[in-house]
Amino acid sequence: MEYSRLAFENIMPRFINNYEIPSLYSLENYISPNALQALEEGYHHKEQNATVLYADLRNYTVLVSHYSAKEILEFLDEYFNLMSKEIYAHNGLIDEFTGDQILAFFGTKEANNNGALDAIMAGLSMQEANQQLLKYRQEQNLPALEMGIGINSGKLVFGNIGNSLRREVTAVGNVMNSAFRIEKLNKTLETQILIGDGAFSTIKDYIHYRFMGTSLLRGFALPQPIYEVLGLNIVNNAN
Repeated sequence: MEYSRLAFENIMPRFINNYEIPSLYSLENYISPNALQALEEGYHHKEQNATVLYADLRNYTVLVSHYSAKEILEFLDEYFNLMSKEIYAHNGLIDEFTGDQILAFFGTKEANNNGALDAIMAGLSMQEANQQLLKYRQEQNLPALEMGIGINSGKLVFGNIGNSLRREVTAVGNVMNSAFRIEKLNKTLETQILIGDGAFSTIKDYIHYRFMGTSLLRGFALPQPIYEVLGLNIVNNAN
C-alpha cells in the first residue's frame, strides 16, 4: 500500500499538469471504489472463489476504420461510464479497460459468495444500458456497437503486484481464460451473455437459460458446457 501512495503522490501531479486535467480529479477517478478498499486492506496473493466478467464490443475494429479517433474516444468514454455504473451497482470490481474490453470481478469481498448472481445481474443490466445507448447514438448518426459478455466462476489468486512506481490489484487463474474464451463465442452463437459451468452450477435456479452445447475452449483439455443467459428467474429471486 505504501508503494501505491508514493506512486500516486509523486506521479499524479505530473500527470495532471501534462494533460491539463482539473485538480478535482483524484485517485477515486482512476480506480474503482472496491479496488481502493482492496488496496487499503491489502491483497497478498489471496486465493478464493470468485466470478470473472468479460465484456467486449462486436466489430470494434470495423468501427475504428470508419470514424475519427476523437469520435471513437467519445463513444468509449460514454460506453465505459454506463457499463461501470452497472458493475459497481452489483458489487463488481473493475480490473481494467483494454481497448473496447472490460474485465471485472465479483464476489471478491465475501468468503461465502462467489459473486456469480451479481455478475449475471450486472451483465443483464449492462446489456439493457447498451441497447439504450445503441438506440440513442444510432438516432444521432453516431458510432455504437452491440456487446458480448462472458462469465465464469472459479478459483482466483488476487495479488497487489508491481513495483515502486506502479502497483495494481489483479488476479490470476484458469477461470480468467475460460471467461475470456466464452465471451468470444457470443459472435458465432449470436448471443449476448454466455456463462460457463462454474457460474451456472451455483445460480442455475435463479436464471432462465438455454444450453448451447459444449465447446473445446483454447487451453482446455476437455469440452466445456456453455449456457446462454436469457433473464432472471423472478420467482426464485424473490424468495
